[in-house]
Amino acid sequence: MDSHQEKNGKTTPTLRNGLALNFTDADSSIVFSFWKTSLDLVAAMLQHHNIAYLRIDGSVSSAERQRALRGFDNASERMVLLMTIGTGAVG
Repeated sequence: MDSHQEKNGKTTPTLRNGLALNFTDADSSIVFSFWKTSLDLVAAMLQHHNIAYLRIDGSVSSAERQRALRGFDNASERMVLLMTIGTGAVG
């Protein structure tokens, strides 16, 4: 993330300020993006804060998407689902 922050100084602070990382253990969120690289940034932030997440993008098979969605639906702790707009529209 540090190298990306140096290259794109405006993007990372915007994401950091825009992400609500102070949610309770039972809260879940979905983050949509058109770009996989944006999801990469969010994933790095979530990892840094030890927040569990699942990811669905164009590289994820249909079966894996279904498993991820079930995992998100059944999560007993805070969970973030990262999803590209295109894969979210397909289902």
